[in-house]
Amino acid sequence: MSNITMDQVAVMGVQYFHYTLDYYLNSMHRCGVKNLDLWGASPHYCRLDYLTSSAAERKLREIRKKAEDLGLKFVMYTPETLAYPYSLSAPEQPIRDRTIDYFDMAIDDALTLGTTRLFMNSGCGPLDIPREDSWKRAVETISKVCEMAHKRGVTILLEQLQPYESNLLVNLPQMKAMLEEVNSPALKTCAASAVLPAKRPTTTTSAALNSSCRMLEAASGMENRMIFWSIGPLVRSAERLV
Repeated sequence: MSNITMDQVAVMGVQYFHYTLDYYLNSMHRCGVKNLDLWGASPHYCRLDYLTSSAAERKLREIRKKAEDLGLKFVMYTPETLAYPYSLSAPEQPIRDRTIDYFDMAIDDALTLGTTRLFMNSGCGPLDIPREDSWKRAVETISKVCEMAHKRGVTILLEQLQPYESNLLVNLPQMKAMLEEVNSPALKTCAASAVLPAKRPTTTTSAALNSSCRMLEAASGMENRMIFWSIGPLVRSAERLV
């Protein structure tokens, strides 16, 4: 069994949402972290703050240079999509179209940062309508995003959520179903160890997704404090990592 090294660890910026981007970058440098996952939201970087793609690109290049000057690199981009105004499964077509457009921009943002990895989760469908309807819409929307990503050489890493977060994708069978129904070479999985305390099958407790798993998300023990293990195929046991 191989050991995980710091070269395979990336830290996401969401836990620094009460700090500036510069503080986050300097903190990672001081801690000896080399790989970064940019959280795409204020106050660090929010695509909606830029009216043109060229303005957004200039900002991202500035962010990338700051990181590289400290010996850091971005290996993942996580655009914030868990809450309003985005949804992969909303009944309203304009909301889904807005979400697709947002991911279209996020794909370009990831490439500008120097990474070909883009993070995604299923979100949650409205609880007062049949789950099956929301699932079908999520599959359709994710398929469209993956088609755009594949053409530009970007991989989408899909995360399972916890039951209080989602009614769509919270366990291994649902993850397998999503992979099969989307059926895109651009779609891979992220195994979230934060859901391990829940008593249900998860992607981290099975080898069934070995060929599609590209990352293990590990909780540090504090709520919403995540680190990411970019380990390739999930051959190593999750128990060894957490």
